[in-house]
Amino acid sequence: MIESIWCAFDYKQLDDEIDDEEFARLFIDRTSDQMTPTSVPWDDGIVAYAAIGNRIHEFEYDASLAEASKSSESKTSTES
Repeated sequence: MIESIWCAFDYKQLDDEIDDEEFARLFIDRTSDQMTPTSVPWDDGIVAYAAIGNRIHEFEYDASLAEASKSSESKTSTES
């Protein structure tokens, strides 16, 4: 949970179509190094899903935007 919002993280998939057997095999045979990190902010290539109200929202992180935001915040705090 982040604040009061349920979030799930997953690696961005380029191939959306897998059958149930392939999903089960990938889930059962996974190792801890294959699991998606859940740190915030998350890395490029990871998608976050948030349950807000009765809807699921999908968010992709863009590291370049985050860096631009950080430098902007830093500049603002040093100017004040």
